Amino acid sequence: MFAEEPVQGDNVTGYVGIKDTRNTNKQKVTNTHQNPTNPDINQISHDIQADNLGHQSKSEQATIRPAWSDWVEPISILTFLLVIVTVGMLIATLKIVKVTRQTAKQQLRAYVSARLADGEKVFLDENGRLSVPLIIENHGQTPAYNFRKSTFVGFFRYPLVDTLDPPDYRGGSVAHIPPGQKVRMYPTLPRPLNESEIESIRNKQGCFCVWGYLEYTDIFNNLQTAGFRMLSAGSDFDRGELAYCEEGNNAT
Repeated sequence: MFAEEPVQGDNVTGYVGIKDTRNTNKQKVTNTHQNPTNPDINQISHDIQADNLGHQSKSEQATIRPAWSDWVEPISILTFLLVIVTVGMLIATLKIVKVTRQTAKQQLRAYVSARLADGEKVFLDENGRLSVPLIIENHGQTPAYNFRKSTFVGFFRYPLVDTLDPPDYRGGSVAHIPPGQKVRMYPTLPRPLNESEIESIRNKQGCFCVWGYLEYTDIFNNLQTAGFRMLSAGSDFDRGELAYCEEGNNAT
């Protein structure tokens, strides 16, 4: 567009030359969008750009997060399983240690028992009373401390159904029995048997019985006990032999 530029003078108005205003108009339009002197417009533009960058950053984070989240659940499961396995191994180890200790104690402790002496028989002492040659032996690997015994002998009806006397350690001696050591003892009837009693034993109407109780402390300071019960009747009595009863033989 071309416009005439007015010239003013003293009471004179005229037109001098022709000026192209197209570039000026374009410049005004351009300056309307990029006006360095208008802070409001610049601030709005800056905020829009910041919002765009913020949305873009959140979009990128949203795109990345699923990749990490895909690993979180498997890792959590594996960690949980690892904890379970570790706890299980710890419990198993503790059980093994406990069993090992118990096994060591069982192998090392004292074991005391009583039996008829090898190759010997029930016999009559010088007063005609039945006497039993017993052997008490420590079969363990460590000593038996504070050993005490309580033994009895008697004549009973056969089969044996009577209640036998309980242990009585009063007045008994206390001893230590080293591993492998044997102690001899001779429980003896308080009186001789009469002919009818002997005949009833031979006919298995009666029996001669010996029983007892053993008590001692092992190397681990645990109290241990043992019991024995043997009888003789019929042909065993004639041979001077004893047989173990079904009850009364026990040990800890």
